[in-house]
Amino acid sequence: MQATLPTVTIQLPQTTFEGLERIAVRQQSSVSEAVFVLVSEKENLPALSDEIESELASYWHLSNETLMLLTHPPLTDVEAAEMTQLTNKSSLSEEEASRSAELLTRYERGLLRRSAALAILKQRGIDTAPFLTNNLAV
Repeated sequence: MQATLPTVTIQLPQTTFEGLERIAVRQQSSVSEAVFVLVSEKENLPALSDEIESELASYWHLSNETLMLLTHPPLTDVEAAEMTQLTNKSSLSEEEASRSAELLTRYERGLLRRSAALAILKQRGIDTAPFLTNNLAV
């Protein structure tokens, strides 16, 4: 006997629903099955720290202009070049390893902030294409 799953009715923006429809077509499933898979997969993702979760949740209260500021690359050009140089070295001193770890942490946190800001702007109906031209390659 199969367990009965609770049913939830949600309201989504039309663009979000259309995206779910596209996913369902690709998966050859219904929209509800596609949502179930997406939600189930989220449970398997590594957890973010409470600090990061709280910060990202607060983005919903930010103005579009403030979110747009968060879409800038996480490192300056000089820092990105330094990170590339450190990454390409075969061995690092203790100081270089520490600096590399610091830059990587800032880069990863910046990418997370940027991604969250872009997702919220897109859900608010803002064209995010102009913000995607920033080169994030390191």
